[in-house]
Amino acid sequence: MLSPGNHASPPGREYIHVAPRPVRLVLECPHRAGDDATRANASLDLSHNSRSQPVAPPTAPPQEGPLRTLSLPIFRNYAKLGLVRAALGAWTGRRHINHDEKAMYVCPDCKGLLMDSYCSACHVRFGIRAGVREFLSRDPRFASAAQISSTYDGIYTRRSQVWEDQGRTLQFISYFSELAASCSTGRLLEIGCGEGYLLAQLRAAEKVAVDISAEALSKAGPRTGADCSVALAERLPFATESFDIVVSVGVMEHFLDDLQASAEICRVLKPSGWYLALIHVKQSYGQKVGQKLREYIYPSFRPLALVRWLSSKVYRPVYQPIQHGYTPTSASACLAAGGFDVTRTISTVTEPAAPLAGPHVVIYVARKRAPHASRA
Repeated sequence: MLSPGNHASPPGREYIHVAPRPVRLVLECPHRAGDDATRANASLDLSHNSRSQPVAPPTAPPQEGPLRTLSLPIFRNYAKLGLVRAALGAWTGRRHINHDEKAMYVCPDCKGLLMDSYCSACHVRFGIRAGVREFLSRDPRFASAAQISSTYDGIYTRRSQVWEDQGRTLQFISYFSELAASCSTGRLLEIGCGEGYLLAQLRAAEKVAVDISAEALSKAGPRTGADCSVALAERLPFATESFDIVVSVGVMEHFLDDLQASAEICRVLKPSGWYLALIHVKQSYGQKVGQKLREYIYPSFRPLALVRWLSSKVYRPVYQPIQHGYTPTSASACLAAGGFDVTRTISTVTEPAAPLAGPHVVIYVARKRAPHASRA
């Protein structure tokens, strides 16, 4: 290194010689403006006088905002070596941004783009739990979500194939997968994917999933290859018109706010996108008993399956919070209020060949209503 007057550098300081010829370097860096990812120019003015200047480590605190114009005495050959970018990163203290994540996730509350899971508008950094990104809303109306999430984590920790006794047979999974593919094989979101047994069989150009349980998603991710995150259907962390199709199986009954969830699902769907929702409608006690008799006793006696079902009710039983008890009519009305037109209703009553657990299981095939279109 050259030092002023060819004297030795004082301890702790180094000198570099800056040529009198001005050099200007223009870099591009990510900048957030509203809900769109824009580009802002950050300039480094490398021009300086002919005297050598000391280079000291920056003391400015890390900045989350766009880069400002900086004037640094840097030897211009450093730019040729590609070291200016590294120095710039050290100066600002910014971490490497995952651009795939930035392009995909938004704040569940304000819908602003996230950078490294940070919302600069809400001043919230979303975390990771059980190796899964967590985007739970800060809205006090959904404060119970954390406790519900913990309840389901316990269920998925103690048991596997939790919902097998609720009709999630291989035959049903195959049937539902074909039904979804007949609507769209584009970008797909499953809400409440659980351990991912259905999601693994769905055909889609890209699979994304959310669930209230990080424990469930820690199993679903490796099984399906989908991008998984903890989130509420009422506050989805995705940009508007992100998906071609959304599916949910046995989840709509558990939404904290079913009208808000339906509207939010409609928001993330592309124009004329599809929503397939399977729900369990209300049953009387007699109807529940009759359903189990049909499942395990008559017309086909299945003693091993019956024993497994009875043991699941005694050993580590599953208790889940039911938020809404639907009738077929009220469920359809909820979807319509959210912005959907129901094009097909599937049950053992309307389509006896459908491999559903009983008449209490209903699949709604719905399509996003065009803006300003009137309901039929």
